[in-house]
Amino acid sequence: MKDKELRGFEFILIANQMLSIFKLSEPKVINDIPWLKFLDDYQFLSIWAFLICFIGYYKIDGIRINVITVILAEICIILQEYNIISYGYRSYNMMAGLTFVLLSMIVYYTFPVLRLLLTTGTFKNIGFVYKEISGTEVSVFYPTDEKYAKKYDVSYMPYPGYFDTLNFIFKRQLGIRIAPPKWLIKISGQVMVKKMMGVINNANLKILSSKMPIVIYSHGLSSNRNYSASFCKDLASKGCIVISLQHKDEDYLEKISLPPKELDFVNAMHQAMIRRKEQVKQVLDFAFDKNKLATLFKNQEQITAFNSLKLNDKAIICGHSYGGQTAVLCGLDDDRIFATIALDPVMSIFDLPSFKPLIERQVNKPFLVLTSDNFNKNFGWYKQKEGLSKWLSHNTNSKNLLLASRMKNTYHVDYIDAALFQPRELQILRKDVYSPNTVSMNLIMINKLAEFFIFEALKSPENFDSQKILDKFDDMCKNAIKETNPLEIIQN
Repeated sequence: MKDKELRGFEFILIANQMLSIFKLSEPKVINDIPWLKFLDDYQFLSIWAFLICFIGYYKIDGIRINVITVILAEICIILQEYNIISYGYRSYNMMAGLTFVLLSMIVYYTFPVLRLLLTTGTFKNIGFVYKEISGTEVSVFYPTDEKYAKKYDVSYMPYPGYFDTLNFIFKRQLGIRIAPPKWLIKISGQVMVKKMMGVINNANLKILSSKMPIVIYSHGLSSNRNYSASFCKDLASKGCIVISLQHKDEDYLEKISLPPKELDFVNAMHQAMIRRKEQVKQVLDFAFDKNKLATLFKNQEQITAFNSLKLNDKAIICGHSYGGQTAVLCGLDDDRIFATIALDPVMSIFDLPSFKPLIERQVNKPFLVLTSDNFNKNFGWYKQKEGLSKWLSHNTNSKNLLLASRMKNTYHVDYIDAALFQPRELQILRKDVYSPNTVSMNLIMINKLAEFFIFEALKSPENFDSQKILDKFDDMCKNAIKETNPLEIIQN
C-alpha cells in the first residue's frame, strides 16, 4: 500500500524556487546549460509558474506548514529579482531564500501526507448521508451500487464552525497558555476542509439479501462525526450501516472557568456522558424503526415498497476515547446492543455513584477493549488503567466475553483518521504519533481486528469465543500483512 501522496504541484513549486535561486546567484550559467535555458525561455522560472503551482498545490493539499516556507522563499526571490531590497542586504536575503527552499524540501520528504486507506470489504463504493436524528447530527456510511464521482464526494469538515469549537474545547481542556491559538488551528485544519472521505453523497442504499448490522459510532472529545471515516467506511464495505454521532460536548464545557481545574473538567464531562448515552438511545430508537431508517436513503420508496431492508435484531456500538467510554456505558446498559468495541477508552466515569452499578454488573455479551501504549502516561486523569482494572476484577468469570488488549506501538490518535490529513508537522510537535508507515499499518490492523470481532459475534453470539478472534488476528499478521502481532492481552 502506498502511504504518500505524490504532491506533484508541491514538488514543481520547490524545484521552481531552487532553480530561481540558482539563476539569481549564477545568471550566466543559465545560458550555458541547455535545459535550464529552455525552462527559462518558457517562463518556468517566473512568478506565473509559482502562482499556477501554488494554486494547484493548495487545491490538492490545502494549507500546511510547508506552504508557509515556500511563500517565504518566493518573497525572498521577488525581493532579489526586482531589486526591491538594498544592496547591503541582498546576500542575507539570498541566504534566507535558500534556507526556506531547503526547509521546504526537508518537509516534503520527511512529512508525507498519507493516502486514504482502501476499504477491504466486498462493497467497494460507500454511500454517505448527513441527517439530524432527534436533534443529533449524524453521518451515515453504507454500501451502495452507485459509481464514485469526485463531485459527489464529501469533505472531512463536519460543519463550518468546527475550528471555533476545537479552539473552545482545547482552552477548556488544556488551558489558554498551552492550547494552540485559533489562527494556528484554522491554518493547520485547512487540510481537513480539502481532504475528501472517498464517499458518494446521498447515494442509494444497496439492497442486500443478508441481514445488515447497524453500527453506532461515538467520537472522542474535540473530535467529530467524520474523524473515523476509514473505520466507518471499512465496516460499511462489509455490509453494515454505520451511524456516526456528533456529540457537541462544548455545551457542558462552557461553564468551566479558565484556567481549567481538573475536577471541574471531569465533572462537566460526566454530565456530557449522560447526554451522550441519551443520544445513542434516541438514534437506536430511530434505527430500529425500518420505516424511519429508510428515510435516510435516496431510494426510500424502493426500500419501503418491497420491505427489503433486513436488519439484525441488535446493534453494535463502537467508540474512541470518550466515545469508547460512551460505547462501554451503552453496551452495558442497553439490551439492543449485542457487541461493543472501545478504542483507547476513557474509564473515569465508573467512579460516579450513578454509573458504579454498571461496572459491577456481570458482562453477558462480547466486549473488545483496545488500548494504546501511552494513554495512562499522557492522560492520567482519565483513569483508563484503574477503571479497566476494576471492570476486569468484577468479571473474572467473563474472560471469554471481555477481551481487553493493548496494541503495542500505538498512540491515542492512531485509532482515528487524524494522521491521514492533519499536518505531520503538528503531529510531530504533539509527540503522540509514529511514522506514516506505522500509522497506516496500525489503522489497517485496528480495522481488521474490529471486523473479526463483530462478525464472530454476529455468527455465534451465544457461543462467542474471544480466542477465535485472537487466532484469526495472529494468522492475518503472519500470513497476510507479514507483521509481528502487536496485541498484548491485559490481565487483571
